[in-house]
Amino acid sequence: MSANSALEANANAAGSPPPDSQQPQPRTLTLQQESLVREFVADYDIDPEQIIFFDETEAPFFLFEALAQIINALGNFREVAVTHPEIDEKNGNATCEAALTLEDGRVVKSFGSSFVGDTLPGKEVSDFQTAFDLARARALRSALRLAGFDVVKRHEQRKRGEKAESPTVSPEEEQRNRELAEIHIRAEEAGLITRAPGVLDDKSAYYRQLGVFFPLVASAADLNTKERSQFIALLRGIKSARERAS
Repeated sequence: MSANSALEANANAAGSPPPDSQQPQPRTLTLQQESLVREFVADYDIDPEQIIFFDETEAPFFLFEALAQIINALGNFREVAVTHPEIDEKNGNATCEAALTLEDGRVVKSFGSSFVGDTLPGKEVSDFQTAFDLARARALRSALRLAGFDVVKRHEQRKRGEKAESPTVSPEEEQRNRELAEIHIRAEEAGLITRAPGVLDDKSAYYRQLGVFFPLVASAADLNTKERSQFIALLRGIKSARERAS
């Protein structure tokens, strides 16, 4: 199976593209978000379309091109490297690994995944290049979070003329626990885990889905870092397909 057909198959599994009337609608930004976008565009010469918000909080998600440019201006890393997307032909994932070399020589690594059919606020990921770019952005964002580097916080420090703080690397176990918690939250949002008062949660659909994509594991706890990233992306797709169908 080719890379393109694998990604298309995954998109179909997540749900058929909705008609135009059901396409994700552009999200209206709050005044605080609009102000933040203007600041970053002016200070780092990035495309405003590279800054998105998933909810009404002020925390932005930067797509890869913008994030790389901002890190170049704000970061104090010896090296920032992001791999070319690796295609999982069986599950239709595009996965990247980001590696940050800190000033003291330590290397922080993390993964990010996406696929055609994935969604962003206001639009669906409908082509391979967008899926690849989103996977790279997620990988780099995850590595930065693991390194304790907050883009918006560092931007504010720079405005005040403060020196950048040395990154505080989160333990791998902390990252694992955070990702496992996200898996279960997203599985519930996707309708794969159902709750009812007075009875045990029904996770049968969740375990069936896990077995489809990772037949050799019995629990998400058995997934490695890359697989957790892939499964989170797949759950996002299932949730989006469910929302489009409703």
